[in-house]
Formats: sequence, C-alpha cells, structure tokens
Amino acid sequence: TRTDVPAPGSLVLVWTDPDAAPGACPAGYERDPPVFGPCVDYDECDTANRRDNCDTNAACSNTLGSFLCACNAGYLTPT
Repeated sequence: TRTDVPAPGSLVLVWTDPDAAPGACPAGYERDPPVFGPCVDYDECDTANRRDNCDTNAACSNTLGSFLCACNAGYLTPT
C-alpha cells in the first residue's frame, strides 16, 4: 500500500511555479510527509528499509544525516 497517495477527497496542492516548490533535502534527510513536509533525518540502519552499506559483520548506527559502521567482535576494517 502506498502512503504518498492522498486519500479520496483530500486537498492536493499543485505547484505551478517550479521555483515555489520546496527544494531538495540535504543528503541523509527526506521530506516527511513526502514532497512538502519538513526535511527529517532518515534511519539508514532501519532493518525494514536498509540504506546503509555496512558489511554483514558490522553493526550500523544511525547518526543525523548519515550512519556509522562498526566491526563486530573479531572483525577488522580492511586496509
């Protein structure tokens, strides 16, 4: 089920002037609700919607606008 589609009978705003529409969010942020909501940090480590590139032997930690990977015990970062 899509959540970005307005419910029947909802008011929908359409920007006719491209310069009046909200700009893109900085990296690591997205609009919530989509398109016109404020820019909010998204959790790259969310197990339901992974956006990180951490190895399977590393733990992902969300940070504002980004994420960190930390090697699990017994593993090292390749050099």
